[in-house]
Amino acid sequence: MRSSRSYTLLELLVVMAMLSVLLGFALPSVVGQRAAGRLSTQVQTTLALTRKARAWATSEGRTVLLLVDADGLRLVRARDPLAEPEGDDPELEPAREGAPVWDQPYTDGVSLLEVEVDGELWEPGEAALSFFPSGESSAGRFVFAAKDLQTELVVDPVLGLARVVEDL
Repeated sequence: MRSSRSYTLLELLVVMAMLSVLLGFALPSVVGQRAAGRLSTQVQTTLALTRKARAWATSEGRTVLLLVDADGLRLVRARDPLAEPEGDDPELEPAREGAPVWDQPYTDGVSLLEVEVDGELWEPGEAALSFFPSGESSAGRFVFAAKDLQTELVVDPVLGLARVVEDL
């Protein structure tokens, strides 16, 4: 006679309970890591856009604005102050087909809590940081959040460079 070993219902229930407990401990840490990754991606994207704005301003000799919209961040060239008020500024022609567009929406799950430009708090959609041909910029501060995590990014006005201050 062949001996076959089978599992009892009680053994299966114990294994299922143990797996449930392990999943209960593991799942929150996985979700937290995803939020931290999204937040890090947004902060790195913002750092890259500030570097691009500074480089663009210094290479072209024109002021570049980093516009903070409700939907994302966008780089645009400022109007030439020497151009006639009613005249066209040839440097601001609409983007040609295939030309790069420096527009970056916020990462999913990440929100912009605060925007500060030159010491004043602004609402997203109204704020603009200026990057000047000299390499300087407006003083700026961004606070991004994802779930219960927050990160602050500061733009130094003298150097025109951004850095992560701290994870709040």
